[in-house]
Amino acid sequence: MFEIERRECEEIRNLKGWRLIYGRRKVGKTYLATRCLEYDDYYLISRTLNIIHENDEIPLDDGINKIISLLKEGKKIILDEFQRLPDKYLDLLATAYPNGSLILLASSLGVLSKIVDRNSPLLGYVIPYKMGIIKFSDALASVKDPYKALLFRDPWIIEHASDWSDVERNPQSFYYITKGLIGEIFQEEDRKLTQTYEAILLEVAGGMWNSSMISAKLQAGMDINPSKASSYLDTLFKMGLIKKIRVYKGGKGSEWYHDLDSPIMSVTFYAEAKYKVSEKGNKIVDLTYPISKELQFSIGVWASLNFHEIVSNSQPLGFTRVTGKPVTPPPL
Repeated sequence: MFEIERRECEEIRNLKGWRLIYGRRKVGKTYLATRCLEYDDYYLISRTLNIIHENDEIPLDDGINKIISLLKEGKKIILDEFQRLPDKYLDLLATAYPNGSLILLASSLGVLSKIVDRNSPLLGYVIPYKMGIIKFSDALASVKDPYKALLFRDPWIIEHASDWSDVERNPQSFYYITKGLIGEIFQEEDRKLTQTYEAILLEVAGGMWNSSMISAKLQAGMDINPSKASSYLDTLFKMGLIKKIRVYKGGKGSEWYHDLDSPIMSVTFYAEAKYKVSEKGNKIVDLTYPISKELQFSIGVWASLNFHEIVSNSQPLGFTRVTGKPVTPPPL
């Protein structure tokens, strides 16, 4: 397995004192924290609300007391899946501040309220840092191929696919993986992946990019009006599953463009929306359109962030300096 060098590694190193690294599941938080940060011990809160340390599972009370004791000794401690910690333990953790270094990892965006809420015992003690999927430019610098860079923005896919053709040959398998991952994200946010949420994700992946378009498709079967669709989309955005881009309409106001935040999720949900791969099995499907759409969007974001470098470069626009040859994305 190859490794993609991520800018977040240096960014989390530069955070001082106690910190919270949070984001949705499977974006590489634990891997980066254990690789990039110095620490003395690692603890994980299990779904059964015990503490896992090395090969042992210990009661939560004992585990938190051990962590507090180590912090007071000046140790650097990683506590993973912090979002599972009941609020009653926050006061106990706060008694160790400012001793040691506490590195909290959380697979939830809603966990931020445990830190910044005005009634939180940890308010002012912990610096929050939000981590998303791999930046396109970081993946591109490592793999030197824009299509593979797009695929590998989700770290978990590196173990299961070498390029997009693997996804096209096994669409059902990858759809079930991404759907299961989305289900886990809902679980960590104390929500349920309902039929309505799934239907909206499928419509967005299929190209329905605003609340009016989505409600028009779903209104008959699910009684979804534009206001309800907008509310669902906002929830999905807050969970890190959807990205929002403001689109201006030539002096006629603006509206939000929505898309799935993860390229692999967007492509596999498109496969389900168009080909019903959950019913037809792992038959080869053509995913040129969603891959092209995601690539063009990623290139657009990359270009907007590197505009001054691009216009000052005498070479043709493309990825010539990175890949050694110009790359033209396929048309939509």
